[in-house]
Amino acid sequence: MNKIYQYKLLKLFFIAFLVIGSFKLYAQVPIAKFGANRLKLEVYEGINLTDSSTNTPILWEWSIYDSTTFKKDPYDPVSDENSGYVTFDQGTSKSSKNPKVSFYREGKYTIVLRCANKTGWSTKLIKKDYIIISPYTTYYLGFGTYGPQSENKVETDFGSIYDNGGINSN
Repeated sequence: MNKIYQYKLLKLFFIAFLVIGSFKLYAQVPIAKFGANRLKLEVYEGINLTDSSTNTPILWEWSIYDSTTFKKDPYDPVSDENSGYVTFDQGTSKSSKNPKVSFYREGKYTIVLRCANKTGWSTKLIKKDYIIISPYTTYYLGFGTYGPQSENKVETDFGSIYDNGGINSN
């Protein structure tokens, strides 16, 4: 092998190394990651799902399943988005980066995210039994006396409920 040929071959390998190296550096599919602002809540309440995927995704695909349904057939589960038991709220959708979701039936829910950039789609990140929805709290007010000091007052996480027109009325 002559020296000119060896030099050209070495130059070609060097260029190929640079191209392949830069491709690996800049053109990787995303790695799906996400979290939620709440993991336990009551029926009729909502959560914010937050994407924290790597490698700059530009497309998102969220799926939400009742965990019982998901466990029965994880390869072809029935999504709860079409059932009315789960809704995307405030103008968000299953393709939003950070959707807002409400739940209308108690149970455990599995959340699935996959995302894509120009290189391709990530693998699905599946968090089974990730969200737990409990029955809503029922408060019965009316006849009789309620509250710790019989003031017809019930405390909730969101404030106070008064019966008969307010704190000073009976």
